[in-house]
Amino acid sequence: CGDHAVCGADEECVCVVGYTMTDGACVWTGVIEDSSFDTGVPWVDIHGSSVYGGRAHFIPDCEWSGLKQTVTMPSLQDAEPMRVTIEMTGESPGGCPDGWGCINIPLMASVNGQMVNLQKSYLQAEQTPNDSIGETVQTSFCLGPHAYGGEVEFALFTAPPFGGFICSWGERAVWSVDSLRLEPDTENVCPTPGEIQNSDFEEANGDDWILTENPNKSSAAIEDGVLKIGLQSPCGDAEASQLIQMPAPSDTQGKGVAITFDFKGTEGAPLDLRLDTRRFVRIHG
Repeated sequence: CGDHAVCGADEECVCVVGYTMTDGACVWTGVIEDSSFDTGVPWVDIHGSSVYGGRAHFIPDCEWSGLKQTVTMPSLQDAEPMRVTIEMTGESPGGCPDGWGCINIPLMASVNGQMVNLQKSYLQAEQTPNDSIGETVQTSFCLGPHAYGGEVEFALFTAPPFGGFICSWGERAVWSVDSLRLEPDTENVCPTPGEIQNSDFEEANGDDWILTENPNKSSAAIEDGVLKIGLQSPCGDAEASQLIQMPAPSDTQGKGVAITFDFKGTEGAPLDLRLDTRRFVRIHG
């Protein structure tokens, strides 16, 4: 059988769940129902959320609320790398002012219990609902290996910041969601789980590593098969980062994941190694 197909009961090739035979090939047609929130029927309400006007709406309060839906996913072997794309619009029923008088309530996504914060920071993030009142913005993330094969729960829910006390002052802004789509990663931005692209730094001009530097204060470059990070000022900082997917514990049969690398640097100069936003080791030259 071809891609995304298996041998059926009648010894005929049939498409796996989520795919439909089109012109002799299995094409992804999706598993999430009502992904544009037209009816809200397939979505299960969690603590007071609602669907109307073609959007999912959440309580702009210190009580969390959400929506969830359980679907059947094909195995990773039978499927292909997938991305979740979410379109959302900021709203503030009470009319949030600009600045610190507004409490921006974050929106979270959960896929089989693995959570993604769709807003980088609780207060005054780079992209907040109060900054996007009436404006639709789009965000996406790669689907991890834990989200393939069998029943998988997709959920959206608010995460009120810092407990109830902070909501006693100021107006509140929250995201409403226009659509949640699960689509094949046709742009090839989702890496293979556990794999670091260009790990030997042989490609100087590749787009795998994101290099961040401060002019006249720091530098970051890939040259001659080496990642070079330098500081010209005590106030400078530089970074090389890459989006990767870490295998879930079940995929590694309880074994830990190790990162090994060779380095050299100026004596005493510190270098931090982080996973997500958490530093787990600091080394010195």
